[in-house]
Amino acid sequence: SACLLCSIAGAGAVIAADFIGARVAGFWAAISILAFYAFAIAGAWEAIRAFRRVREAQNVRLGLRGEQAVAEALHEAADAGFRVFHDLPGGEHWNIDHVAAGPRGVFLIETKARRRRRPVRNGQPGHVVLNDGKALRFPSGDDTKAIPQAQNNARWLANYLTKKTGEPVTVQPIVAVPGWFVESKGDFPVKVMNATYLTGYLRREGEKIQPAQVRRIIAALDEKCRDVEF
Repeated sequence: SACLLCSIAGAGAVIAADFIGARVAGFWAAISILAFYAFAIAGAWEAIRAFRRVREAQNVRLGLRGEQAVAEALHEAADAGFRVFHDLPGGEHWNIDHVAAGPRGVFLIETKARRRRRPVRNGQPGHVVLNDGKALRFPSGDDTKAIPQAQNNARWLANYLTKKTGEPVTVQPIVAVPGWFVESKGDFPVKVMNATYLTGYLRREGEKIQPAQVRRIIAALDEKCRDVEF
């Protein structure tokens, strides 16, 4: 539609030029000029909308690739006794990206996929994200929402599982950033790591939960996943 509108605008400009060159009545020349501007503006607006739709589609594809990378890493940890859940429903309008539950603990993983952009700042390498415990410092800007989101969601999930199982449950929040090298400036409550590091991290954790409690936790998560209306 943007190309069509711009073509019409171009035709209007040619007609206006012909009217002016032929010294046709000023009324028709003015109408042609106004039509040119109207269609040119409409064409530019449609072009901007089309560009935005393309960028939105690119962001969706990037997010899906990130989710897939994290899901594959989590399923590789199944040999360590983990049961993995994806898109676990939380409230009415939100969900949890991934949950891994097993004898080594319950882990909540939020995925943050972000493309590398220039320019970089303060000499920070273009492939490195810094974790200061409060925000993810990407070379092109900060993400101040990812860490609080993971922390809040883990707190919600811990409360939910504690109520469902009747015994205290601790949930470890993790933020996975596929395709990035993470530099953490300390040992923070919310762990941030590349998706490829996730499998090894889960496997290295010591066993914390007894098998009977693990079964009750998994049953509660199964029930939560089934409690979805389509």
